[in-house]
Amino acid sequence: MKNTTMGVEEIMKRKWMTAFLIAIMICLSYQVVYAEKMQLIYDGETHLYELVPISLYINGELTITTVMPPIQIEGNTLVPAREVFAKMGAEVLWKSAEKSVYITKGEQLIVLTIDSTEVWVDGEIKVANMPAKLINDKVMIPLRFISEALGFKVQWIDATKTIMIEEPIVVAPPVVVPPEESEMPEEGTSEELPEETPEPNLSFKNMTYDSSLNALILEKAPGLTVESITVQDNYIQRQIKITLPTAYIDFYEAGIWEDTNSAVKKIEVKQSSSTEITLTTATIKALNVYEYDNKIYLQCVKPKEKYGKIVVVDAGHGKDDPGTTYGSLQEKDITLRLALQLQKEIANDSSIKVYMIREGDTFLTPMERAVVANEIQPDLFISIHVNSVNNNASASGTETYYTAKADTRNKIFAEMVQKALINTFGTRNRGVKDNTFVVTRYTNYPAILIEIGFLTNESDRQMMLSAGFEQKYATAVYNCIQNYYAQGLNETY
Repeated sequence: MKNTTMGVEEIMKRKWMTAFLIAIMICLSYQVVYAEKMQLIYDGETHLYELVPISLYINGELTITTVMPPIQIEGNTLVPAREVFAKMGAEVLWKSAEKSVYITKGEQLIVLTIDSTEVWVDGEIKVANMPAKLINDKVMIPLRFISEALGFKVQWIDATKTIMIEEPIVVAPPVVVPPEESEMPEEGTSEELPEETPEPNLSFKNMTYDSSLNALILEKAPGLTVESITVQDNYIQRQIKITLPTAYIDFYEAGIWEDTNSAVKKIEVKQSSSTEITLTTATIKALNVYEYDNKIYLQCVKPKEKYGKIVVVDAGHGKDDPGTTYGSLQEKDITLRLALQLQKEIANDSSIKVYMIREGDTFLTPMERAVVANEIQPDLFISIHVNSVNNNASASGTETYYTAKADTRNKIFAEMVQKALINTFGTRNRGVKDNTFVVTRYTNYPAILIEIGFLTNESDRQMMLSAGFEQKYATAVYNCIQNYYAQGLNETY
């Protein structure tokens, strides 16, 4: 009697071979798949996409996505969240207020936030090579990272630009398995995507890095206390500098440790007149410094895990971008003075942590400012600007902008600020307006943009040059911040 039972390995081999042959046929017809370049809109810019189309197979079946095709950005493949992962047996939920994607499969839970490489995977924070993105207003997420987190095998066939995703088949082992049959046959025509390696742990002299805590742990040197340690948070550069009170040359070792896949990407220890430790992080972090079991812990945490209330203040423009000008007056200088005064006003309240996009004549693009804000996860983002209009000196007044979203707190706060500034300065009320400025559109938290007045208008200009202008402005906006918290709006969503 013939044995009609086919081994799991043979089944897998035939499925892969069939899919591979189909992929070759698709490859031969690439020239008719994309007759025109695709236009992709993301990160606040328009991009022309000219790469060869990618074929996607899930468990041996060709998967055609309708909302967006699979695309590659910086060598990473992004796919439509729901269309692809629903086919893999997962449930996908988009929470617009959070700008987050929730993926569940069985007892597994994965949470991605737009433009953040930090991904929540079953209770742990993992760092992906590519964040989830909104592309052409579609939620696109990293295929390989999520597939492997869900336990699927991912294979890339470069010759045909094909991705094969296969769910592991669990079967009872046969009684006898010849050694040569226990291995999958090699795919000579395919290239396996690089495997992610576990995070290595740092081990300097009397220092260890615990990746599960995101903490550098110091054996306690003689005389070292938590109180004697100073911390400088260079959050725009994603760096935290820790200075110990003296040079512990014999106790701690100088050196550099790097791991680009870790939440802490680089640790550098220098010895001079003091011991200096610089932590470079993947995203903006705050630092908790504490002692436990005769060890000093330098733990990187999300700002929201350290501070109960957070406000980000953005002084518009900067450096080579002066903004609007009138004679020698430049918008970037006025916005910086206002931002610094507002920072000083907020700092009087120890319960609120204020982050500044810039504190000097520096520059970030609007999208970089939104990314900074999203990494900080503030309660409020306030962007400060000054208006102007060519050939119309009569245009005047104050206006405050927001971007309409499901979360309406931005509009509520914009209305508070507009009313307060009009009452303070008596300027023409130009109203609260919906707009799609990059900083208000792409910041995932309540964000507003204030245009206090027109440099091109004599009355508004004199107001901005008057004594006490910055203090009045800061007080008005700060009172709105306090009112926002008093109403519990930071806890509404």
